[in-house]
Amino acid sequence: MNRKILLSGISIVASLVLVGGSAFALFDAQALATNNTFSAATPGLLVNTGSTANSHPSTGFSQSDTGYTATDLVPGYSHDFVFWLHNTTGDSVTFNLSAHFLNDQGDNATLNGEMLAQFTCTNHNNTGTAVTSGQHSITEWLAGSDTIGTLDSGDYARCIMNMQLPTSAGNDIAGKTVKFDTQIGINQTVIPTL
Repeated sequence: MNRKILLSGISIVASLVLVGGSAFALFDAQALATNNTFSAATPGLLVNTGSTANSHPSTGFSQSDTGYTATDLVPGYSHDFVFWLHNTTGDSVTFNLSAHFLNDQGDNATLNGEMLAQFTCTNHNNTGTAVTSGQHSITEWLAGSDTIGTLDSGDYARCIMNMQLPTSAGNDIAGKTVKFDTQIGINQTVIPTL
């Protein structure tokens, strides 16, 4: 008797599963979005070497600007050269700034090794936190780069390039020249989230 009840129960459950499965069939449809277009932002960094003001200039920015010239340097020389950077990237992105020297056109490797350069940049239109690079010789700057801060899209940074000729420099640099380009780079660092 228990066996008949058990078999009847299994038959009823199986029938309900079959009926239920067919009774809950859903409609099926699709939608399509065509011609999706995504454009990456174009990072833009402009420089202005013509203004020493404490607030950013409204004009005079370009991708390349005339650098600085100093003559008749003697041991103990130190001078600050001021320039402005403007990040014209259209999206809300913060970029890391780095400095590097290239296109060495000087005539003396000894002077390249003696002359020192150091950068300090203050973002948020000269009201943010100042970031100072290490002090490196021209030879070291030609071989590598150093971080000089961050710059948000649309933001301005006032930067100072301090050039020094230490008092320890000897006669072997007399009459020699260093000549180079200063390259300021921006890159976006993305830290993936898990």
